Amino acid sequence: MKKEKAYCQSCDKDVEYFTKESIREGTIRGVTFKYPYIEAYCVSCNERVFPNSIGKLNWINELDEFKKTVGLLTSHEIIEIRKKLHLTQQGLAELMGCGLKTITRYENGAIQDKVFDNFIRCLELMHDNKVSYKQVLRFQ
Repeated sequence: MKKEKAYCQSCDKDVEYFTKESIREGTIRGVTFKYPYIEAYCVSCNERVFPNSIGKLNWINELDEFKKTVGLLTSHEIIEIRKKLHLTQQGLAELMGCGLKTITRYENGAIQDKVFDNFIRCLELMHDNKVSYKQVLRFQ
């Protein structure tokens, strides 16, 4: 398995790196919360490097902590519920009456609205209680 590398300005090349985790404080929509933050450092010179994957992970961590704080499902929870329901992103989009890009955005960290969040929770409850979507949505 190839190890991911990042560009180091001091070394002027792509380098392997190590990470350190800390806790940061964020504020979104007037809500303050703490979230895990990862920083990467060059193994050769210890200067900070910025791998894309870690930047994306930090962004998702921040948004997911906000979601937990305000009582919304996290991105990971949305994915797990969709998989539990044996739905593709397209299938979930069709069921919810939204576009595929909407589902993709929410699974990649974007903050969903409460209506979407409640609908996903209802789908999970219907699944757990063995009630069909068609019965609940009155499509019979």
